[in-house]
Amino acid sequence: MTNLASTIRTINKVLTTNKRRSSANGLLTSPTDTMIRLMLCLCFMLTLNYIINILNPHYSYADTEYSITYDDNVVTDMPVDSSGKTHDSTVSLANSTPLRIGYRFLGWCNSIPTTTNGTDSCPNTPLQPDSSLAIDQTGANNSFRFYAMWNRNTMQNVAEWGDTIGIGEETTAIDTRDGKTYSVARLCMSAATHTLPALNTCDRTMLWMTQNLDLEFGPSGAQTLSNADSDLNSVSSWTPDTTTMQQPAVITNHAPGSNSVVGWTNSSNKPYWGEGGDYYVYTSNDKNTDTIYDSMTACISGNHTEEDCRHYHVGNYYNWSAAVASNDTSGTITDLTVMPNSICPKGWRLPNGLTGTDGAEIITEFNQLGLANDITAGITTEHDTGSTTWINTGWATDGFNKFRSTSTNALGYEAPLYFVRSGYLDGTSLYTYGGHGYLWSSTSQYATIAYDLGFHSGAFDPAAQSGRYHGAPVRCVAR
Repeated sequence: MTNLASTIRTINKVLTTNKRRSSANGLLTSPTDTMIRLMLCLCFMLTLNYIINILNPHYSYADTEYSITYDDNVVTDMPVDSSGKTHDSTVSLANSTPLRIGYRFLGWCNSIPTTTNGTDSCPNTPLQPDSSLAIDQTGANNSFRFYAMWNRNTMQNVAEWGDTIGIGEETTAIDTRDGKTYSVARLCMSAATHTLPALNTCDRTMLWMTQNLDLEFGPSGAQTLSNADSDLNSVSSWTPDTTTMQQPAVITNHAPGSNSVVGWTNSSNKPYWGEGGDYYVYTSNDKNTDTIYDSMTACISGNHTEEDCRHYHVGNYYNWSAAVASNDTSGTITDLTVMPNSICPKGWRLPNGLTGTDGAEIITEFNQLGLANDITAGITTEHDTGSTTWINTGWATDGFNKFRSTSTNALGYEAPLYFVRSGYLDGTSLYTYGGHGYLWSSTSQYATIAYDLGFHSGAFDPAAQSGRYHGAPVRCVAR
């Protein structure tokens, strides 16, 4: 560019000298002469610029257009494409991360990635947001297409993705044991001690499943769980006693008065499970009686979304021995014993019941959840003086009207609990279906009794006591 400016100055100097000479000879410069001079100067400049461009391609293609296209690849949120832009040597990918429910973003691949077991792979090294791309200085290849790469969330790798969920937010994850998908939410919790904080105080958070566990143990045979995929901490594997698992309970009719159960046997120490079937119990806030659907299709036809219906699947029923992954719980008679194992996925566990000793007790995690999310007005759990009985005091009479996903606490967070009033199994009957709900805790009370959550339209009992032989659903929390 310096040489070009110097050349132009030289031309102007020559033209000026010629003009002076013409004037000295008494001649005037005509408009035609001026135009000719300008055209000669312009031609000289263009020729010189062409030569410089050939010698310096970095300058030549500084204004070359490029484009970057992001392929949606079943993605819910993508960066904006870049097109018609210019750059001299490098360009940058969008400085944002796309979102896909139930998956973690791995990077951008410059070709269609291959997918194996829910994880994408790229033949080349994937690029991350805001990475720099080199521009081909010849201008021959300046169009780019990138594909989002994903790793599917599984329940078993919750430690890798659990921290990405905000308070009140939900995502999905797959249980690798049977391929079933569950919704998971991060929920507010109150203080862990018996000294309760003010309502709606989010002292800490926990990840909760927002669906009942649907793990099956048959019917063709007992399913073996291992500590690689299940919540087994004191044993490497667990196979349910085959004498109790050969004929699982099947609920054949959910209509009131016809709650027949086939194959259920009451046992306080041996594991049993009951197949809940393809039934959905839908509740609208504080209704005393829920709407029961016998299929996902029927639920959706009832003017509900598939997402809502999926949350209200009853799951399966387990007696307490099955829930804590034990073939014999007869020796678990110590008050407030928390069991080390459960049938939850690896990285998850059952919520605890009452723990600790007299005067230093820790309230149940069901209680903490209820307090922090303002399900009830000041429920407490305390030891009855002079006896071995734990009592609950102060729950509100409108306990069930904040169990829906649309409810928010005083902090403005949603509490997508989706507690299902799925009743309980006892003998040959299913009781209180559509009216009451129960969820097992990990805590024993007596040789034949364990703690659970009990709830219905007018009560929320976070430390209810039920016979271990009852069949009840399971909800898991992340460790």
